[in-house]
Amino acid sequence: MAGNGVPVRILDREFVIACSDDERDDVMASARYVNGKIDEIKRNAKVIGTDRLVVLAALNIANDLLQTQAERDRYESSLHKLSSIQRKIEATLEASD
Repeated sequence: MAGNGVPVRILDREFVIACSDDERDDVMASARYVNGKIDEIKRNAKVIGTDRLVVLAALNIANDLLQTQAERDRYESSLHKLSSIQRKIEATLEASD
């Protein structure tokens, strides 16, 4: 793994995350996403304690991931159905020629 760590700030604490140069932008984007979730929870909920805040942020991020995976699965299922319909149409057209 070439490259150095990338410093990120989460909850006013700095962490240096080891990553390759190719992963640097993704790590920084991930830190911004985590901070955004934490800020969202701070604005919308009366959460007392850093531990609870971080756990709620982690649960929200996990929920986002699960929703995205379910959406992807629905998309892939629809794509599979469309491909099947397309093959049937093509077969019907070829048979009528």
